[in-house]
Amino acid sequence: MTKEQINNNFTIDLYGGNKLYYALNNSKQIEICTNANIQEIIDDYNNIVELTAGNFTLKIGDNFNHKLDTLPSTYCIQEIEKFKHKQFKYCYYIRSHSTNKTTEYLVPCLGLTKQQLCYDTFLVNAYLMGTPTQITLLYRYSTTESYGRLEEILLKNINFVGIQNGVPGFDVVVMNIPEQYTADVIKFQNSRYSQISTELKQNIVKFHNLKPKDRLYQVIHKSKELVKQFEDKFGCSFKDIELDERLDLRKEIFSMQNE
Repeated sequence: MTKEQINNNFTIDLYGGNKLYYALNNSKQIEICTNANIQEIIDDYNNIVELTAGNFTLKIGDNFNHKLDTLPSTYCIQEIEKFKHKQFKYCYYIRSHSTNKTTEYLVPCLGLTKQQLCYDTFLVNAYLMGTPTQITLLYRYSTTESYGRLEEILLKNINFVGIQNGVPGFDVVVMNIPEQYTADVIKFQNSRYSQISTELKQNIVKFHNLKPKDRLYQVIHKSKELVKQFEDKFGCSFKDIELDERLDLRKEIFSMQNE
């Protein structure tokens, strides 16, 4: 299991004495591993949509019921990705959410570190709101002391607006965007990633500990290396084209009905 996991491993008994091992890596990803034979069902886009081992099945849309008592919510499976492991024959990441662009680009403007925001543990995603002056942080609620410390940090922060509990098992935290970044949010909403301010670029680099070879660093600085890579691949000029995909607002705007 990966070094990022937030708890010990758990076991599910399968047919014929086989076992499936799993760990909750963070608020949106579980990894499962087994040496039992797994049958995969693939859709027309080559995505895994279902796994079956004997009478045990996991599929897109299912809720994965884990055994971690301090995390009172299930993981609704939205994505299944296979990966290799030296010890196990079959290993998969089970994800309830994928990290969206608002989380990568705008969370750094809040002036808090990854550790303070529990970015790699309890934070699910950040989302745009109807105004460029605020964003929503979605957290998977936990009864641990570390989650209590997170709540204290958020409540005391100058940008804190409020917490809503309308999504069972989650906290919906509304934060103000510092005034100097309002124009950056508008540029981001229009997918103009390389046009955001130098200050926000510096915050993004520091927050994510980016190096010049990292993809996000190259996107916001529109690096010549990545421009050439795209021009060679697509056979056209990227002079006025951004190096990341346009925003998919279905993934960037928060809706309680979708959680």
